[in-house]
Amino acid sequence: MASAWARVGRPSASATAAAILDPAARATESFELSKTKVYRMSIGPGNGPFKVDGAYVSNKQTVVRERAALGAARPAAALNANVK
Repeated sequence: MASAWARVGRPSASATAAAILDPAARATESFELSKTKVYRMSIGPGNGPFKVDGAYVSNKQTVVRERAALGAARPAAALNANVK
């Protein structure tokens, strides 16, 4: 597993983003992100199929890594806020 992290870099979440604990705000954030970074470029209206290139896939992998890091950081922030 260490070699995989070395290849892509360990994802990290910003403290500001991790501190957003309101589920509605997080849902809005994810929805806006999907509109601005995920479902654009090669993905168009209709049922597809859609062709995507390497740059599209690479960009989406970055988004997924960032969101996964937030997925770990936000519960930790919630626990920390409630344990103090």
